Amino acid sequence: MTTFKNMTHKTNFRLVIPDMGAMDFEASLQSVTIPGLEIEPTQINVNQQTMGNLPGSAVRFDPLNVRILLDEELSAYTDIYKWMISIVDYAGNKSTAQDPGTVPKNISIHVLDNSKSSIILTWKFYGAWPSSIGGIDFEYTDESNTAMTTDVVFMYKTFEIEKNGVTIRPKESGSGSGIKGMHPSFN
Repeated sequence: MTTFKNMTHKTNFRLVIPDMGAMDFEASLQSVTIPGLEIEPTQINVNQQTMGNLPGSAVRFDPLNVRILLDEELSAYTDIYKWMISIVDYAGNKSTAQDPGTVPKNISIHVLDNSKSSIILTWKFYGAWPSSIGGIDFEYTDESNTAMTTDVVFMYKTFEIEKNGVTIRPKESGSGSGIKGMHPSFN
């Protein structure tokens, strides 16, 4: 049974995008939504009048959603825009999406401890690329002069989770090891 020591804080995270030149999102990152993961169900006939679901053999990953703060020069926005048009150059009518170096090996979300000094969990998103960047609202009616943000959606091939420097992997078939206490067949 898990014993809770301290609750984590919503501000205990960092986004790292390596090998992408001058982009620095750590300074401009406002929020990240860790994506969901779903095992696609396979339907079976239980009897003539009932359909049941079993775990299928495919997994679906939700997109990675990030909200970034915009500086007065809109640098984060233009960096994402440059990355997007380096993947699909709509003006030049060409796609470089499959070319080496267009997409970093992975981007990482680090969850930090409450002192923000140690990484306790890392999500690594492999083959990640920005699929969309949100609009920007300029207006005179906002009297509070709030910080401007935009949303960026990243798609990716797959993700892995690391805890304490070790990648969490599925149990090996026939090894007898499993996740004790989670499901009767695993004990």
